[in-house]
Amino acid sequence: MTTRVRRGEVLRLVDVAGTAAPAMVAWCAADPSERINLPDTLKVQWTAALRRGRIILSDMGRVMLSIVEDTCGAHDALIGGSAPDAEAQDRPWRRSTRENLLAAAAKLGLQRRDIPSCLSLFAPVSVDTSGRFRWDAAKKRPGDLVDLRAEMDLLCAVSNCPHPLHPGARVGSIHVIRHTGRAYGASDPCRSAGAEAIRAFALTDRLAG
Repeated sequence: MTTRVRRGEVLRLVDVAGTAAPAMVAWCAADPSERINLPDTLKVQWTAALRRGRIILSDMGRVMLSIVEDTCGAHDALIGGSAPDAEAQDRPWRRSTRENLLAAAAKLGLQRRDIPSCLSLFAPVSVDTSGRFRWDAAKKRPGDLVDLRAEMDLLCAVSNCPHPLHPGARVGSIHVIRHTGRAYGASDPCRSAGAEAIRAFALTDRLAG
């Protein structure tokens, strides 16, 4: 699916049955050459644990999204989505994350080269002592939600396919709700999360006009 989200609006995703792991990408609506950048997001915040209070940066160093509410706390910014060959072996009728994002980008007038690395929500990925990625299904619960507040006008695409670490999963449905959100004021969980976040918001606000 694709949707436009205005600055200040909130995109809420709900993992209805506790079995979904939707992948998401985003572009600046005014200039789609500016897009979500997960490597910078992790590097600037010194962590791969994206949860409430964290921000998601663009490749121009601006804040695209803020995680203002989150009941899951397990989202994957390292592995990415499924590829066609991973899905076609025994389920040729099911499209992969990559194919879904290509279709979504085309609806927005974008191409393959415009698709950045995706963020997988409700995806409990960790690293074991041997340095291997592992999937911890015990961290997934029905009804988990995450609220992503847009910090600029955005184009967003979401694909609900099995995660690469959980390829045989039966994917449950997700609810996607766009709403006005709440005013946090001085208690905003993201704007004062650290020096890096403060600088990124200052740049974002200055260029937002």
